[in-house]
Amino acid sequence: MNVNPDQDQIDIKVEVRVFANLRDLTQFKKNFYIIKKGDTIGALLQDIARSLPQSQKFLQEIIDFSEPIPILRKYFKVILNGRILFTEQALNTPIVKDNSVVAIFPPIGGG
Repeated sequence: MNVNPDQDQIDIKVEVRVFANLRDLTQFKKNFYIIKKGDTIGALLQDIARSLPQSQKFLQEIIDFSEPIPILRKYFKVILNGRILFTEQALNTPIVKDNSVVAIFPPIGGG
């Protein structure tokens, strides 16, 4: 039986789409990132932040660091391949499928 120890180190491509005021922070509507298979949404957000001039502002906008374990801020929606991720588990959700799509929606107010 051949077991490849690097099997978990496979690179996959992820399309990231951002909406509303997040576009001002990211300066993109859609961008592509190469991550390791199994990296989490939280790790992807860190990768996105590293590529931005306002990296800390981006992370603080999306992640609630006041909790003992950081979680996605309330009213933010992260959708992975058409599935809405719940606030408590969103950051720890692994991305395992090549050509995955991650959409990030900030809360949008209206009147």
